[in-house]
Amino acid sequence: KEDINKYTKLFISRTITKQRNKFSHGYAISSNRLRRQIIKLPTKNNQPDYEFMEQYMKRKENKILDRL
Repeated sequence: KEDINKYTKLFISRTITKQRNKFSHGYAISSNRLRRQIIKLPTKNNQPDYEFMEQYMKRKENKILDRL
């Protein structure tokens, strides 16, 4: 089991959330449909690139904090 930090979890969560537009009132989201969804994540050497995901979310966070 790999150690996934909060930034990586945020990246994955955001990626999943972006899939919402595939669903509508007539095609509601369900646990079965969610299980069939393919979530594309960045990879490095055919493995999830957790470092990239972490750094990406940290940059996003810093941009938001800089605006405050």
